[in-house]
Amino acid sequence: MTNVHLLLPDEVTSRLSLPSPDSREVDLVVVAIEGLTVTASIATLATLRPQLGELATALRGWIIRRPVATSTRLTVKGRGLDLRVELPPNVSRAEIIAALQPLLEAGDDGSPS
Repeated sequence: MTNVHLLLPDEVTSRLSLPSPDSREVDLVVVAIEGLTVTASIATLATLRPQLGELATALRGWIIRRPVATSTRLTVKGRGLDLRVELPPNVSRAEIIAALQPLLEAGDDGSPS
């Protein structure tokens, strides 16, 4: 099973239902906002998949409250995944979900299925 290491603002991770991390798991997929001091949380990919809609909603809410001139880059890295997505100030929930689609398609080992 793959863990997802979330490096996102607390405002975003607090909207998700995240279990206690399994410290024995070493295969991580990292979802992060680049260039920010962020809150780290760990969840399994299986736990995060059904919450991608809530994650997208929380990310969008956080992004639209940032200054318009601020650039936001979301990264997703793990075995078989290496995404860097620019999120404009007016990003939609659907655009975020589309950008995170590889997480829905990734196998439990983090590789695309």
